Amino acid sequence: MISHKRNLLILNLLFVAQFAFSQYNVSFPRTVQQILPSLVKIMAETNEQFAKDMTAEVVTMSNMKIFSVGTGFFVSSHGDILTANHVVSIATGPIHVIFIVGSSVKEFEAKVVSTDTLADIALLKIQRENCPALELLDPINLPIGTELGFVGFPLGYDFPIVSKSILSAKADLPIKSNYPARHQLVLNQFINHGNSGGPVFVSETGQVIAIVSWRPSPDVQNRMIILPENYHTGVRLGGVDPIALSVETYNDNLKYIGDVAQFGLGFAPSLEYAIPWIPNKK
Repeated sequence: MISHKRNLLILNLLFVAQFAFSQYNVSFPRTVQQILPSLVKIMAETNEQFAKDMTAEVVTMSNMKIFSVGTGFFVSSHGDILTANHVVSIATGPIHVIFIVGSSVKEFEAKVVSTDTLADIALLKIQRENCPALELLDPINLPIGTELGFVGFPLGYDFPIVSKSILSAKADLPIKSNYPARHQLVLNQFINHGNSGGPVFVSETGQVIAIVSWRPSPDVQNRMIILPENYHTGVRLGGVDPIALSVETYNDNLKYIGDVAQFGLGFAPSLEYAIPWIPNKK
């Protein structure tokens, strides 16, 4: 009798373990492998004047050229690529698209086809056929809580980094404070510079529903200390004004802390704004 109960207990434990394993999304790694071949790194040549106000990742190469760096992905087999508009909007020179085919790295120069500044979306094109296009989906009917993923080249890395998230909310928010609101998807995941333009996809199917765009930032400017224009120090130590130095140090630290001490949220405009640009996805 005891042996029979023990066998039933073991069977129940096996059933619970099997059920728990079935709930784990084993399709996510397979979905990621489908996404990666369609991913591209974007480097838009710009200059120092534009780079100062950039919200994208900015890198300076050994030849002293300055680039706005972001992510994009193929949306047709004919070389059409979606990305965030702010990655390419300040380009003053060529826009380079870099991706991997097999074991080789390919690089093409892209042209801007369409832009939507209010939704922060841009459509680029390179002269190449048979590109691995991703499937697009308008997220209007996607429920809150859906498991998502996104991938990109954050912080200027040459290799893609995959992140997992859920659809935390849908909201009508402006990209900038003086812009009209657009449909945004809210991700419960911190977004780094360089992720901009990357695909936000449904974990189970790989359908792309949005483009990584921006993250909330604290209002650093209003917390800075501004010395009066007529300020004159009465004391100098070793030729240095200690008050001005303290204020400068405080402001510099505030800029740094304000950039990293943020909510772990990201925002991505809905692909509904880009889907009409791509009549022939294949």
